[in-house]
Amino acid sequence: MTDSRSVLVERWAADNGYELLRSEYRMWSQGPFVSKTQPVYYVQVRDSAGTLRSGWVRFGRRFWGLGWDTIEVRWED
Repeated sequence: MTDSRSVLVERWAADNGYELLRSEYRMWSQGPFVSKTQPVYYVQVRDSAGTLRSGWVRFGRRFWGLGWDTIEVRWED
């Protein structure tokens, strides 16, 4: 069963041409982000050139929490 938050990560990866290898929802350990209301994921992806990348993805909400309109990524490079 896939929850709606996981769908966000899968869609983000596909939209950016990444193969999603791993994603972990992080409630407490959010890397460079501090958020109580926005979902944060630690991800590992492979880009179209075959390069592996790991980092943090945070999804931001529109006014009053209707939908997701802001995505921030911080890579561990």
